[in-house]
Amino acid sequence: MSGDPQQLVPVRASKSRGGKWSDHDYDVCLGDAQGRLIGRIFNAVMAPQDRPWFWTITAGGPQQPTERGYTTTRRKRWLRSSRRGKLADYRETQPGGSQ
Repeated sequence: MSGDPQQLVPVRASKSRGGKWSDHDYDVCLGDAQGRLIGRIFNAVMAPQDRPWFWTITAGGPQQPTERGYTTTRRKRWLRSSRRGKLADYRETQPGGSQ
């Protein structure tokens, strides 16, 4: 990886998965665009009006209720997650997590 391994990097779904996806649909990778896929964030149609972005951690084992939710902006969720290290370090410390 060429980037900071703790940095959360948004990659447009159309670039990472191919095909046609919304311009407001991103995969979240660690370090750089080729880093490990750990989550997704997208502008949800059926979201609360004041929190249109839905985020989820997709890496590893069974999903917990604290690993998904809505936020006001895509950037706000990135910054909050990066500061806590929640997404960056989450699955390495969980049973059944992937490395």
